Amino acid sequence: MKLLGRFLFLCAAAVASLLAPLSPARAELKPLVVVSVASIDEVLADIKYITKASGFEDAGNTADFFGKAYTNGVDRKRPIGVIVAPKEGGEFIAVSFVPVSNLKAILDTLKEPIGEPKDVGDGVLELAVGPQSVYIKETNGWAFVAREKEHLAELPADPVALLGTLPKDYTIASKVYLQNLPAELKKMAADQMRIGLTQALENSSGQGDREFQEKLGRAYVENIVRVLDETEEIVVGLQIDAAGQRTFIDIAQKAVAGTRMAKQLEALANTKSAYGAFLMPEAAVSFNASGTVAKEDLDQMRAVMEGMKANALKDLDNNPDLDATRRAAAKELLGGFIDVIMKTFEEGKIDGGATLLLEPKSLNFVAGGLVADGAKVEALLKKLTDLAKDEPEAPEIKLNAGQHGGITLHKITGPIPEGESKAREILGDKVNLVVGTGPKSVYVAFGKDAEGLLKKMIDQVTQKGPSDVPPSQLNVALLPILKFAASVDDNPIVPALVSVLEKSGKDKITVVTEPRPRGSNTRILVEEGLLQLIGEGVKQSGLGPGGQQAF
Repeated sequence: MKLLGRFLFLCAAAVASLLAPLSPARAELKPLVVVSVASIDEVLADIKYITKASGFEDAGNTADFFGKAYTNGVDRKRPIGVIVAPKEGGEFIAVSFVPVSNLKAILDTLKEPIGEPKDVGDGVLELAVGPQSVYIKETNGWAFVAREKEHLAELPADPVALLGTLPKDYTIASKVYLQNLPAELKKMAADQMRIGLTQALENSSGQGDREFQEKLGRAYVENIVRVLDETEEIVVGLQIDAAGQRTFIDIAQKAVAGTRMAKQLEALANTKSAYGAFLMPEAAVSFNASGTVAKEDLDQMRAVMEGMKANALKDLDNNPDLDATRRAAAKELLGGFIDVIMKTFEEGKIDGGATLLLEPKSLNFVAGGLVADGAKVEALLKKLTDLAKDEPEAPEIKLNAGQHGGITLHKITGPIPEGESKAREILGDKVNLVVGTGPKSVYVAFGKDAEGLLKKMIDQVTQKGPSDVPPSQLNVALLPILKFAASVDDNPIVPALVSVLEKSGKDKITVVTEPRPRGSNTRILVEEGLLQLIGEGVKQSGLGPGGQQAF
């Protein structure tokens, strides 16, 4: 267990060793990356929460006991950090800092595996870590660790200030200041990506549309270059929130003021969606997204869509099962759908949503969204009907089968073979697909009650109207998913998992993107039920307490 006591301090030494430059350099630290780890007390409390929630409380208590026992000399109330900074010549240095109340006590703990520290002057101690050395200097209650003695010559009086609010906001987090990346390194990265693209294109000679691949590849590379140029900072943080009984990961970005990226991100603050009703609280999965399409991005989108269209048309030309008439009709149909998508992009807005409803032995799905020309979609469905009418196993397509809320309904049905008992249990004896077309909207639904769900969604969209929503949101409810799985699968573990979530009631996973000044933040949030679910799954599989292979 002694390894546990040395863990944090040796991690600091290892980070400094791995990320340090090949030669020394001196200057005020201007961080490219900062890494923040919450105080030891907070980390241990988070470990206790996770282990208790997942059903392994004893393991958490053990970790807490040894964690405190073997961090003698470390100040357990303050955070730990790492600073990575660029230097001239394309080099980087890394300086780790650990809050200490008694550095000597820490070094005494390290004597057995590493040996005595060597005083090399200026208050710096040298420790041999394997074949290399690391250097430690204590100042103002902090032990700074680096790969070179020279890197400890100029140290911040208050290193926590470099971490900003990261220790308060997250258990562990990192922030990247991309504008502190030297221009020569950005250019080097861009050049390497372009060289890599050229080599990839040469290696793929004769596979697919070379012109399309080149356009797409170069657009991708230039987008990455633009991100490097126009991004001010990126934050990735994990927060274990015991009080809120949840865990989340944030991925945030902030653009340089006045850049194209800043304008695009600022537009997220004015997001409205006409399809927010798709975020049904009773759904197993629901999704909504809305946003603007910048004119600067249209050329790239057009190139992508045209390339996809060209490749698909080639595939149709090479399909031996199509005669000339059907091939021509299929090409017209494909081109028409791609044209509708592109025209929608050109109008400058995307907006839509989807919902999946699950019950025992029942599945229903509906999706819908904005299109530039709903009448064109309806005309394309007519062409699809004409194309399929002579196919012996084609589904039955009934156009203009009804109207609801200004939306024209089209029904597509086909039998499910009797041998497909599972599918018939879930969907009925027929596949039911309903498509709804309006002047500026399209809906599609399938399932036992496809038509009923589609009509319900049309009504809810109409009643709710355009509303303020996050730019995108995905909601997942685990309980209905597991109940559905239990109804169609005789796996004995699943009912136990259902029982856990029924007691907890905390079964949600959400992924939400929200606007911030000149930026955005995407939060992946998991409620406590997932921890309980993992713990129960481990136990049921015989790997935890109560199982045959309990630790």
